[in-house]
Parts: sequence; structure tokens; C-alpha cells
Amino acid sequence: TVKNIPVLTHGATDPSLGNKAVYRTLMRLGPTYNKYGRAFHAICKYYGWKRVAIMAKDFHTCDFGAHSINSYFPLNNLTVAEWIRIGQRGFTDEEMEEYLDRLYQRSRSPSRSFQFCTIQNGFLNFIAVIIVCISVEDLNRLLLRAHQKGMLENGEMVFLGYTMLPGEHTDKPWSEVTNNATVPLEVQRLYRYFKMVSFNLHFAYWAK
Repeated sequence: TVKNIPVLTHGATDPSLGNKAVYRTLMRLGPTYNKYGRAFHAICKYYGWKRVAIMAKDFHTCDFGAHSINSYFPLNNLTVAEWIRIGQRGFTDEEMEEYLDRLYQRSRSPSRSFQFCTIQNGFLNFIAVIIVCISVEDLNRLLLRAHQKGMLENGEMVFLGYTMLPGEHTDKPWSEVTNNATVPLEVQRLYRYFKMVSFNLHFAYWAK
């Protein structure tokens, strides 16, 4: 904007670049991370959820997306009850125990049905909704520990993830691990409680 020259870009997804008072001549051709707040609001509205918790890495896609959700929800009568920021190193087993208990206790809200998790056992009064943007290795650990603590099987906790674009691991998100490590079948099946949202595609893996 210094020389008032129009700038067109397919990137520049940082939400702060949406400030037209500063970036008057910037035109972004693709969606920005600001869209995540609106997308997750629509999901929560559909299922009747009023509260969520966020667990996200504190950089780039994860941080931008978390800020979008945290900003949009209070403006639309929804609550972000907890926002846990995860550093580059991930989290220890002890930290995971603390985080799971906090997420479960603080993010529970009424829900209309089990349909989100394809569980058909009846009506569910409360559900903990966790929006995550962490490494696949950490997500695998988190799902397994939540299962071991009995937080998943009755549909009491679900996980929503977000990413920029779908990739080669869309159908098998647990497989995006380093060193080609083998992920146990028990962990793979827990992905029935996880659903990913991306800019141009909504998709889910349903465990068989």
C-alpha cells in the first residue's frame, strides 16, 4: 500500500491481512483462516452444541485457525471454554492426562443426537467437543488415551480437526506419521470420533 499498487495473491492467509484500512490494495484469491470460525459455528449450530474447547499448536495454520474460532464464537453466542496451546515439542503423557481432564470437564454441552459419531444407542444429553490442530502422532496418543479413560465409547467426546487443504492421507488420517510407523488397528478405529474440516472439502473417516 506504500505506492498504492494492487497486489494479487493466492496465499497471504494470515487473518490480519484482512484489515482493509492497512492493506487497501491487497486482493487474496483464496479463502483465509477467518473462514474457520464460520465453518465451525455452522457445525456446532447444526448439532446444537454451545461450548467447545481448542487444542492447537501455537504456529501458522493451527494458531491462525484457533484465533478465528476464538474470535467468531463469542460474537455468535457460542463459548470457547478452553484453549490449550501446544508447543513444537507436543505434550508429555502427564500433560496429556491433565489436558484430557480439562477438555472433558470444560467443553461439555447439550447435543441433539449421536449422529455425529455414527453411534445409534439413543439420545445424548451432553458431549465434549474438542477442536484440535496437533501432530498426527499426538492425536493418535490423545484418542487412545481418551478411549482408555472411557471418554469415547458412549459418544461423550468428539474431536474436530482443521487443515488448509486435503492431502494424500485424507482417507486414513492416522497414517500421516513420521518414519512410516505402523499405527495399531485399535487406534485406527478410534478415528470414528474424529472429523476433519478443510477449506474446499469436508470429509471424515468412518471406522469399519
